[in-house]
This record gives sequence, structure tokens and C-alpha cells, in this order.
Amino acid sequence: MKRPLFLVAGVLWLLFAVGFGFFLLLYLAEGAGLQFFGWMFSSGSVLLGLVHVFGFVIAAFLCSTISASLFAHSFVRNGDDGENFDEQETALNSHPFSQLSALPEDQSSDSEALR
Repeated sequence: MKRPLFLVAGVLWLLFAVGFGFFLLLYLAEGAGLQFFGWMFSSGSVLLGLVHVFGFVIAAFLCSTISASLFAHSFVRNGDDGENFDEQETALNSHPFSQLSALPEDQSSDSEALR
């Protein structure tokens, strides 16, 4: 159950990265900071645009890194993800009540005689 969940989470984080990239492209097409101070070039508008562009790039990179990590966890099989059937069988056989069916012959005949 963990592997499909990691896959879905990876897809969602990848969509977040694509969304930040889309907003970055729209922001660059609109002038990247010039819309705040009119259509003049000032140091404040350039600095604000640069900070926003770097913020969008870092957010998209961070989301894509998280997505790649989740994809790696969903595609690479790990030994402790609960899918090792030998360990599950050993755990079932070590249960105290599982030993009741493995009674020796003489005890099973005694229990039948008591009935």
C-alpha cells in the first residue's frame, strides 16, 4: 500500500513543480516586477522581479526534487515495506496459538478421548 501512495504523492509534487514553472513563465511574460511600479525600470522593480524569479525557480526545483525522491521510493523495492512473505510467514508461525495445531500424536488422541 505504501508504494502506490508514494507514486500518487510523487505525481502530485511533480504537478506542483509544473505549476510553479507555469507561474514563472507567466510572470516573465508580464514583465517580472515591472507591473508593481509601472512601466519604468527602477532598481526596486528589477530587484523585486529578480527575487520573485529566483523564488519560483527554487520552489519548482524543490518540488521536483521531492517528486523524484517519492518516485524513487515507489519504484525501488525495499526489504522492509511489508511485502516479504517469508518474514510474514515466520511471524505467523511464531504466534502462540499457531502451535496448537502441531500437537504430538499422544496429546491429540487424549483430547479425542475426552470428548
